[in-house]
Amino acid sequence: GYMPPEQFLGKKPIAASDIYGLGATLIYLATGENPGSLPNEDFRICFEDYVNFSPSFTDWLQSMIEPSLEKRFKSAHEALQALENSKIIKKSSLGKIARVGTKPAASKVILTKKNNYFQVIIPPQGFSTVVIALIGFATFWNGFLLFWYSAALSTWSSGGWIMALFALVHLAVGIRVVLIILFFIFGKIRLQIDHQHISLKYQLFGLNYYKLRSVSRQNISKIEKTNTSYTKDSDGDIVEVKPTINLWVGTKKVSFGGNELLSDPELEWLASELSDWLYLPLS
Repeated sequence: GYMPPEQFLGKKPIAASDIYGLGATLIYLATGENPGSLPNEDFRICFEDYVNFSPSFTDWLQSMIEPSLEKRFKSAHEALQALENSKIIKKSSLGKIARVGTKPAASKVILTKKNNYFQVIIPPQGFSTVVIALIGFATFWNGFLLFWYSAALSTWSSGGWIMALFALVHLAVGIRVVLIILFFIFGKIRLQIDHQHISLKYQLFGLNYYKLRSVSRQNISKIEKTNTSYTKDSDGDIVEVKPTINLWVGTKKVSFGGNELLSDPELEWLASELSDWLYLPLS
């Protein structure tokens, strides 16, 4: 359980092989379990659920026991330098990390936060002024489409099929509005971050209405909570952009909680919780 994969395969051990052995020893000291008896995934020891380390130390120890030589620390000096730099970063960033607040009263958001697991579930919103307005629009829009397609079907052989084809885009809009209404009333959003990945799912009746492709947690570089802003649409009209939380993963922006799904106090609370858990400054 303490032997690195390259040595197990009969290759000559190098300094990085000793780093692996040291990492496995640290895992034993922290868990009391032989590393070989712990779960593993693709030859990597999965120790995270058995310890209570900080995210930065967990990441450091993961680098100690990387099965791939290319990803593992090359020497004790490199490992020690990485550990010390982590402490320096934490000290210098201390004043920038958002202070964790308390959950706003009456909020139905479910937050599960452990050492190596962070999950936010935004439950169905139910009826609101936005939903009522959408229902009114959907009733008018789809009512007109029902009349249009009835006329198209009654005159199908004499050109009604052209009417039906012409309104396909309008039909797609009508269906989309209905799905949005159903999502507001019955759907929920699930954001999950573990020691490796971050995922975002919009679920409706147990099915994924929208699913963000899982991306690496290691690439999260920035957290920001936006304020209300204004922009112009394609017609040049001024459009209000509601506050949201953005996680920057490399060049990709992962947004959630916007479009009035969460109140401003809830956005502030969750953004500060994320900042604290990921140990990243909040913009």
